[in-house]
Amino acid sequence: MMAQIDIRSQNPFQWSALHSLIATLAVGACTLLCLLIGPTGLSSPVEIFNAESEAILNLRWTRVGLGLVAGAGLGAAGASLQTVLRNPLADPYIIGVSGGAALGGALTLCFTGLSGFLTTGSLVGAVGSMALLTGLARRTNHPDGLLLLGIVFNAFAAAVITFLKVVITPEEIQRLVLWLVGTVPYPDRAELFAVGAGTFFLTLFLMLKRGAIGLLILGDEEALRLGVAPERLRNHVYLTCCLLVGFLVPLVGMIGFVGLIVPHAMRLLLGPDFRNTLPASIFSGMIFLVLADALVRGAFVWSHTELPVGALTALIGAPAFAWLLLSRSQGVR
Repeated sequence: MMAQIDIRSQNPFQWSALHSLIATLAVGACTLLCLLIGPTGLSSPVEIFNAESEAILNLRWTRVGLGLVAGAGLGAAGASLQTVLRNPLADPYIIGVSGGAALGGALTLCFTGLSGFLTTGSLVGAVGSMALLTGLARRTNHPDGLLLLGIVFNAFAAAVITFLKVVITPEEIQRLVLWLVGTVPYPDRAELFAVGAGTFFLTLFLMLKRGAIGLLILGDEEALRLGVAPERLRNHVYLTCCLLVGFLVPLVGMIGFVGLIVPHAMRLLLGPDFRNTLPASIFSGMIFLVLADALVRGAFVWSHTELPVGALTALIGAPAFAWLLLSRSQGVR
């Protein structure tokens, strides 16, 4: 049942510096648009940049910046996992990495009460869950073992977190539920800088290795013949994706399906070459998440409450996941 992607069928498109420039300009335009969207609707540039709106702008740019960082990290992680697993249904949320990070963060929050250790707990949970699931997947000897185990582990993590709600206060329950659904909050500048720097260096590692990672789609024997150590490289990618998720989950919670929808769409548009899909997924993930967050922020006008962005991405991603699953079962690639 493993997805068979013929690397020879890719189109002649090759990602270049010009494409990066165009994508950067598109991200800049979306960023400016999202800065203008607030709870009262769309503001004009003149209104938002005047002295009276300076405080609002200072808050809003950190939230938009976090959306850009989270979108880039989730897009990169999803594209990388889909390539190394040779499975278009893989993403950090579905294979259990996000669930492990959420479980580790929830345990830390509930038993220490210190949000400062949230990142540590999430990192341990993400890496630990990935190590456990990959080890079990190897023993199952099933081509989709990691995917199936990830779905089961997510259910287990959700059950444990549900039990944790019994031992915390109602205020902490409300905070935990909102965090688990997935939101883009207003971080302070130190938090934004830390998570931005971590995401930048981790995605840079994937970018530098994207040529070798792309060879894994040909199979381990062919990759080894071409000079790539497949198992070691795959473990490096797993660890990098776990760290990406572990950095992001403490701030934005479990925003699902970004790493599924965006890389798959880029592969449909640009072909299976990982050298193209990785940078395209990074930029497209940024645009997708900031626009989704701007939409839920602007919806306050009629909803009178701010909807969690994770609910919107799940609303879009769940039907997309079902369509991918049905397409694979019918032999459509």
